[in-house]
Amino acid sequence: MENAVVPGEEGDELANVKSALKELFLSGRASGDYFVSSREAVQESSLDSWLSSLNDTLSSVGLYISRYEADVDVRQSAVDKVEYELNLRLFIKDVAGAASLEKDYVIRRNISVSGLVDPAIYRESVRLGASPIYRRFYFNPSSSEPSLSVSTISRGLEGAGWVYGPLATVASNDLLAVPSAEEVPLRERPFYILVGTFDEITSFPGYENFGGYVITNSVPQGREPGEDCRTQENTFYPLAFEERSGVCQVVEDYSGGLEAQKPFIVVPDFDPASAPECYVPSEGVKRRCALLSSSVSLENVRAKREMKQGEVALYDVENPRDFALCGYYRYTPLGPSFLQRMLNNSFSYADVQFGLETFLIGNYAAGEEFDLYSRLDRELFSRTPGKKIRGLPGCKNAEQCNEDSPIGVFTVSDPSAFGWGAIAEE
Repeated sequence: MENAVVPGEEGDELANVKSALKELFLSGRASGDYFVSSREAVQESSLDSWLSSLNDTLSSVGLYISRYEADVDVRQSAVDKVEYELNLRLFIKDVAGAASLEKDYVIRRNISVSGLVDPAIYRESVRLGASPIYRRFYFNPSSSEPSLSVSTISRGLEGAGWVYGPLATVASNDLLAVPSAEEVPLRERPFYILVGTFDEITSFPGYENFGGYVITNSVPQGREPGEDCRTQENTFYPLAFEERSGVCQVVEDYSGGLEAQKPFIVVPDFDPASAPECYVPSEGVKRRCALLSSSVSLENVRAKREMKQGEVALYDVENPRDFALCGYYRYTPLGPSFLQRMLNNSFSYADVQFGLETFLIGNYAAGEEFDLYSRLDRELFSRTPGKKIRGLPGCKNAEQCNEDSPIGVFTVSDPSAFGWGAIAEE
């Protein structure tokens, strides 16, 4: 892996890769001329060793291979496959010299690269001064590549702050993968989002220990024609309205009602079963999860309550989370192919047909040498700065997103480039 291949001439950069693989296939040894280190590459299995074993078998019937002619061509056939074609001619004789035979074979096979260690990521992690990363090639087992887009579950009327986590209802329910608040272990409650009416939430003992709230009752917003101009109830940071010139206006200095210490959103009649399933490793169970996200922070709303009426919604971020946490590779015309990843300075290359990219997030890639840059491999190793993405690994809430995380913080250079609708945490 550390023995990077010297690129060939421009337009034929993979020439030395193919020549080295050919020599390894035929004889088990590849010349050091192909490698940056100038060290010869050696492997036990080869065509020579196989033919030697075959000769031992043929000798039992009085035959032997006097010589052979072989040529091998190696090429990428898909993002996750390498194809080799062997043209082989065997010259077989009997021990008495009375007979001879020439036999031609054309053998073509596709080899999956799944499970092989990515040599480019290994080398580049060492160059960073970090521990070597032995990242293996894995591809999503789905027959069709899933969308990595963030999708909207429900839009809300108002809210503040943001948090990602599994959902729990205040009242008992018979929903699949949605526990009641009572069923959530105390140690897990800071990571759960509590769902219910405002009265249900605030009357639950210890509701403050949960990570956020989805309020399911309706709350007047003072926006609709003919709507009563009255003080809001059943919400955090309630607004008081008064009618001026026939229009409801916010009373600026009103400070009554409860203030929230955790992110919240108002989504009337929200059904937790509409949220996607997710896996909670700390409990070893499936739940339903969502990203609760507002365009304003709790601090903003404390200072000016009407700001809570900005853009608020619940989002499904499970596809990009799964992709990042599972360490899948995917096609991109901007990344190096499997064969290009054998070259020195692999990430300076791109293959429009077979290019690959993956995200590096986990305890093997934590620390400031990683957190400053995009977690996309081709951007991480080119030191491209990244923006933190709400709801993705290492960024489940504002506090975690701005602290050192044992698995690092997920970032990308340009969230919109992925078509996610991803929300950057500034």
